[in-house]
Amino acid sequence: MYTVILITQADSRSLKALLEANLDDQTSVVVSPSIATIFPDILRSDPLLALISASALQEQDLGVIQVLKKTFPHLRIILTCRPEQRDLAARALEHGADSLFFEPFFINEFSILLKKEYEKAFRQQEFLQALRLETLSSFVEGLAPEINNPLTTIRGFLQILQTQNTYKVSAQEINEIYCLLEKESRRISQVITDLELFSGSRKPHKGLIEIEALIKQVVNEMKADFEEDVGTEISMTTDFVECPSRVMADRNMCLAALKGLLGFLLAGVEEGKGMIYVKTARSPRPNYITIIIEGVNTTSIGQDVDRVFIPLFSRKIISFKEEISLGAAYGIIRAHGGKINAVPLRKGTRFSIELPSDLPPPATFSEQSSDPALPDSEPTRLPPSLPKQPLP
Repeated sequence: MYTVILITQADSRSLKALLEANLDDQTSVVVSPSIATIFPDILRSDPLLALISASALQEQDLGVIQVLKKTFPHLRIILTCRPEQRDLAARALEHGADSLFFEPFFINEFSILLKKEYEKAFRQQEFLQALRLETLSSFVEGLAPEINNPLTTIRGFLQILQTQNTYKVSAQEINEIYCLLEKESRRISQVITDLELFSGSRKPHKGLIEIEALIKQVVNEMKADFEEDVGTEISMTTDFVECPSRVMADRNMCLAALKGLLGFLLAGVEEGKGMIYVKTARSPRPNYITIIIEGVNTTSIGQDVDRVFIPLFSRKIISFKEEISLGAAYGIIRAHGGKINAVPLRKGTRFSIELPSDLPPPATFSEQSSDPALPDSEPTRLPPSLPKQPLP
């Protein structure tokens, strides 16, 4: 059952009747005099469209609009206002409202436009639902073998140990079995750790860390481990141009995330040709830094760019490794208030990470200029006069 919300202090019986006549039987229309009164009942429904009159909107309600958009990503918020309410309407648009109508309007034409907005929100909701199911399917596809395979190994060797008197298993063979059991149980533990890091249930203990020293440590350790295990040299270079010296982060979690990203790239290095380049720079966002990790002739995500951060999916690409999966690295970056993107290259992958730093934000143009007439940004422009027809 879907819901259309009408928030107005005026008589809305005719508009409600028209909406109910035009919408399907699975949709109800709820009328409220204030945006604050829709909680907590609205949380138990699935709203697709919210029609808010600016006369029922207060300055403190703008934050509620942001909460609604975050809670219901497919929700369409439509605002109606009179010309004297233009400033409040502009701020509501900045806080997440999707579109604006000016009052008065023709009720029949207005209901048709609202029906179109409803259909748009309904299609968006169907798309998000399909996307969630596809993501869940990919997650289950990666989780099932990662749990079932080690459990099968453990169960098989336990059966051997139970019948050791019959088959006369030697002490050396029993020790080898114990080592395999420990390895497979550790593999299950690593899968659970991946899921915890992705979900954000492990909260970071932030502190000031030297990002340059941390990256150098990870690069040197991963390079040494790779060359020792594979016996092939790998080219790994760093560039710290314009790099802030410190960031607010959990050292151990960031160490694990960087090792996971580099381990993913190293798993597909072509013999004698692999190159990994790590660069840090100041981010365009104030108080953030950017870390670029690019691999050439390494593992490539290819057509899986939309699924690469699904928990455990990257393990399917590179088989089982001790490093955490890309989904866990994504959860770590997100828990720090940052973001990470993956870009497929022809023979490799590029990861772009943004993390909060402890540096003050760079001065804006308005702060550097002595002319007080220069604005920081161009204000939102609304139509200067009342339109005769409703705006789409």
